Amino acid sequence: MLPFAECCVVIPCNSIEDFPSRLSSDAARSLLGGLTAAWHPRLIAATGRQPAWYRADELPAPVRAVRSDDQDVFSQPASDHAEAKYRLIIVPQASLTEIASEIRDCLVAESHGVIDRELEAHGDENFLNDVVIEVADRADAVRKIAAACEALGYRSDDQNFWNTSSDSFGRSGQRDIGASDFYALGYTWWQIQVLTRRLRYTSNLDQQHFENRLAEAASKLGVGETDAACAALHDCYDALAEERDHYFSSDPAILDLALVTPGTLNDWVKATEDSDGDVQLESTAGQSVPLATPQNVLVDEDVARAIQELPAEAANVARQSLQRSDIGICGGGPSSDLCVQRLSIGQVEDRVAGALAIVKETLGQLPTVYARLGGGIAADWLPAILAAKFQGVVPIDFINGVGFGEESKVILGESGDETEALTAKPIDADDDSAFLTLSALMGEAIDGGEIATSLLVHWPGQGCDSFHDVRRASTWTLALGKFWKIDEYFSEGERPYHHGSLPTPTVQTDLLVDPSDTTLSSTFAGQTQKNLLGMLALIDPDAATDSRNSTVDELRRKIASSLGYQTIAGKDAAAGSVVLIHPHSPPARQRISIAGKIAAHASSVFHASADGGQTQVIADVPAWGFAAIGEVAKSAVVEPSDDDPNFIQKMGRWLRPRIRKIVDGDRLSNEFMDVSLNREHGGVDGVYSGRGRGNRFSTRLIVTPVSAKQSVVAVCDRVETITDTKTLGEIAMSGRFVDPNDESRQFPVWEARYQLQRGSRQLIYRVKVAGPVPDSADDSAIWKHLPSLRIAIAESTPIIRCINSEKLRRTSARRFASTTGFQVEEADDRTTLVASDRPTIHRRVDERFLDTLITASVGSDWHTFAFGFDVRGPVASARELQSRDTLAVPIQASANGSAELAQRGWLMHVSPSTVEAQVVDIGVVSDQGKYLAIHFRVIQTAGKPAKASLRFCRGVHSVIEVSSLSRPLASSDAELTLADLESHAISHGVETDDDQIKWSQRAHGVVHFVVLFETGGDT
Repeated sequence: MLPFAECCVVIPCNSIEDFPSRLSSDAARSLLGGLTAAWHPRLIAATGRQPAWYRADELPAPVRAVRSDDQDVFSQPASDHAEAKYRLIIVPQASLTEIASEIRDCLVAESHGVIDRELEAHGDENFLNDVVIEVADRADAVRKIAAACEALGYRSDDQNFWNTSSDSFGRSGQRDIGASDFYALGYTWWQIQVLTRRLRYTSNLDQQHFENRLAEAASKLGVGETDAACAALHDCYDALAEERDHYFSSDPAILDLALVTPGTLNDWVKATEDSDGDVQLESTAGQSVPLATPQNVLVDEDVARAIQELPAEAANVARQSLQRSDIGICGGGPSSDLCVQRLSIGQVEDRVAGALAIVKETLGQLPTVYARLGGGIAADWLPAILAAKFQGVVPIDFINGVGFGEESKVILGESGDETEALTAKPIDADDDSAFLTLSALMGEAIDGGEIATSLLVHWPGQGCDSFHDVRRASTWTLALGKFWKIDEYFSEGERPYHHGSLPTPTVQTDLLVDPSDTTLSSTFAGQTQKNLLGMLALIDPDAATDSRNSTVDELRRKIASSLGYQTIAGKDAAAGSVVLIHPHSPPARQRISIAGKIAAHASSVFHASADGGQTQVIADVPAWGFAAIGEVAKSAVVEPSDDDPNFIQKMGRWLRPRIRKIVDGDRLSNEFMDVSLNREHGGVDGVYSGRGRGNRFSTRLIVTPVSAKQSVVAVCDRVETITDTKTLGEIAMSGRFVDPNDESRQFPVWEARYQLQRGSRQLIYRVKVAGPVPDSADDSAIWKHLPSLRIAIAESTPIIRCINSEKLRRTSARRFASTTGFQVEEADDRTTLVASDRPTIHRRVDERFLDTLITASVGSDWHTFAFGFDVRGPVASARELQSRDTLAVPIQASANGSAELAQRGWLMHVSPSTVEAQVVDIGVVSDQGKYLAIHFRVIQTAGKPAKASLRFCRGVHSVIEVSSLSRPLASSDAELTLADLESHAISHGVETDDDQIKWSQRAHGVVHFVVLFETGGDT
C-alpha cells in the first residue's frame, strides 16, 4: 500500500473564512493544484480519509503512527511496507513565504524532503515521519508524489494511474470515472466551504457521512467496482449540493465561451471534434448520466469570412461543428478592427449590415445573441439588433477588456427598444486566480439580488485545471452552477429587472493619427450628394428619380433649374448672379465674388464691398435651402418691414462705425472677435469675443520636452499679410523650433496662416511642418517628438466634449481622440470649438491647457483647424472643414422671369438645432397612386433627449420608421409597394401634421424614417 497514513496541504491563511481571493496566476495555480492533487483517489484509498489542511505559518502537530493490516487495493504491497510510516505534506508555492522554518529547511527542489519524528517519540508512542513536497501546480504535485513513493520503496505497476488528464479508470452507466472526478470533487468541496463560511459563517455539511462516502468511492474504484464508486461519488456531490442549497437555493449560471479568430478557427474545430459533448444521453434506471455542460463560441464577421475562405471540405467540417446540439453561438458583429470613431454613422451602419449578411450566409441563419469580439457595441445599434430578431446582446469588448458592468444581466435601451444584455465581467478560464473564490462571488451576487453568472472565456483548446474542474464537477451536480447555451440563457434563463447604462464602442486612439486618412472627407462629400438628391426630390420628384447617380455638380445645377433659374454652363469666373445651395443644417454664411455691383441691402446679403470690377459678398443661406445673389435679386428686393429680423440686423449694422478692413498690424477683427497674434512665437496671444471681458483663448506651437530641463520653443522668423480686405483677412507666419540649451539640435520648421472672414465666428488656422520628424507608433514617443498645438483657455475646470461619429460626447479622459475636433464649455454658456480637418488625438495638460498633435508632417499638406467661438451647430461647423457644404451655381439674371422667382427659401426645416438630418435614399412607392419616398437618417448630436421635428416644403402623406440597417429604397429598378415598405416598419410612434413630422429623439439617438409625399401639387 501507499506509505502515507495522512495527506495534508498547508495554505496561506488562518482559516477557510479568509481563504485568499487575490493571488498571482502562478500562486493560485500552485494553491489550487496542491489542494486538489491531495484528493487523488489513490491517496484517499490509502489514508481512508479526506485530505487535511493546516495553516502555513505553523508546523503541523506530529501524528501518531497507527499500524494497519489493510491491503492496497490498487496493487500488491511490498513486503517491507505493510505499515504506513509517513504523512504527506503538500506545500504550494503560494505558501512558501509563510511556512514554518522546519518545513522550509527540508524542502528539496524537484524532489521531496523528510522530517524525522523519531526524536519526538515518548515511550511506546511512535510518530509518522513527514514527507514534504513543494508544488507549482497539480501535474507537478502528482509527479513529485509518485517520485516520493518510488524513493521510499513503493512500486506501482499502473503508472498511468498518476496521469493528471481526464483519464478513465472505468465506466459506470454513461460516464467515465477517473481521477479528474476526485479533483473536481475536491475543488467543489473547497468552493462550497469558502462560500458558506465566508457568507454565512457556518457549515451544515455532514462531514462524517461525506468522508465515509469519499473513502468508499476511492476504495471501490480501486477494485474495479465502478458502479459502487459512482454511487458513492454521487452521494458526495449531492451532500455538497445540499450544503449550498441550505443557504443559496438558486443555481448560478455558467457560460463557457470560446473566443475564436481566423487564426484559431482550426484549433477550435479540432478541440470540438475531440470532445464528446454532442453525444445524446438518455437516462436509464440505475445508470449515471452526466449533466450537460454545453460550450459557446463567438462567430463575428472575421470568423464567418474565414470559414467561407476555407477549402470546401474544411468549411463543411467547421459548419458541422457549429451545428452541434451542445454548441451555443453568439456573434454577428463586425470585424474587431472596425474603428467606429473613424467613420460616419452611415458607414458604420453599412459595415454592421454587411457583417450580419456574411454571418447569415456562413451559418445559414443568424445567431439569436448579438456579440462582437473586439471594439464594443454602440447604443445606436440596439434598435437594429432588435429589428433583426436578436434575443440578447453581449456588449463586451473582449479584446480590450471593457464593456462589462456591475451586474451580470441587465436591460439595455429605452421604451420600445429594450433588450437583455449579458454584462458579466469576463473570467479568464486560463487563469487559476479567477477560480479561487468563484462560488463566493456568485453567492454575493445572489445576495445582492442579481442574476449570478460566471462568464468563462478562453481561446480554443485552452483552460486551466480549475476551469476543467468546474466543467467536470458540473456533470455531477449544480452546486457550482448550471452550464448554459448562450441562446437558452436569454430565452429560458432568469429575466433581469435592472437597467444598465447604454453601451459605447471602444475608442481606438492609435487608429486616429494617420495624416493621409481621407475616409471622413470622402464620406461627407458623398453625403452632400445624397442630400442634394433629396432636395431635388422635394422640388421635382421626377427629375430626382432619374438623377440617383448624378454628381454634386450636376445635382446643384438641376436644383437651380428646378427652381426656375437658367444656369450658366462652364462658368468658372465670377458671375453676375448665383444661386447658393446649402444641403445641410444649420444656416451657412458664405463668401463669394459677384461680377459687377449688387444691392447691399438684399435679403440674403450680410455684407458687400466693391473690389475692382467685382463685389465681395458675405451671404446668408438657410439650412436645407437656397439664396439668389446678384443682379437676379435686384428686382425682387422688397422694402423691409419693421417686423423683419433681417431689417433689425441691418439697422444695427448701419448704426455702427464705418466698416474697416480685417487686418490691423498683428490683429484680425470682425463683428464677433478680436484676435491678437504673437510675432515672437507665431501663436495666438488672445481672443476677445462674446460676453464677458478678457482673453478667452490663446495658442502656441510646441515640441513636448523629453525632460523638465529640456524645453523646445517655437520661434517666428517671418510675418506677412497675405490678404486684407473688408471681407477677408489673412496673415502668414513661419519659423522654426529651437532648443535654447542646444542650438545644434535639428527640429522641424513650420509655416502657419491665420484667416478671418467678415461675419464669421470662426478663426481658420492652417499649419504645415517640414523637417526631421521621427516615425514612431509609440504613443509616448509621438508626444515627445512630434509638434503639437498647445491651447490655453480661461476656464480652470472646463467641460470637454469630443466629436466622434458625428456626435458630441463628454469626456473626462486625460487623453482622447476625435474625428473632427472637440468643444470646450465654459462659464456663462460660452463655448469654444476646436475643429480639425482630420482625426486627431489630444491630451489635457494641467488645468487650462490642451495639446493637439500636428499630424501633417515632412512638408506634406496643411493641417487645418477652425477655432469657433459660441458657434451654432458645432458638429456641422466642424464638418465644414472636410467638405464644402454650400454650393454656388452661376445663373442668368434675366431668364425665366427672375423677378417672380423665389430669391430665398428652405425646402426642409430641422428642429432643434442639435438634430441633424441626412438623406439616405429616395424612391417611388405605389399604393393607389404614386408617392415620393425619401429615407432620412436623423441624428441627435447632443447628449440630451429632444422633441424633434422635420418640416417640409410639401405635404406629408405618411411616415414609417425603419431599422438603421434597412434600406427599403435601395433598389431603383422596381417600384416598391406600400405594403412592402410597411414590412420594414419597426415603430409607428411618429406624428404627422400636414407638412411636418414630430417624434421624441433619444440622447445621441439615431432614427431612420421613410417619409412619403404626394407627387402632385405645387411645392
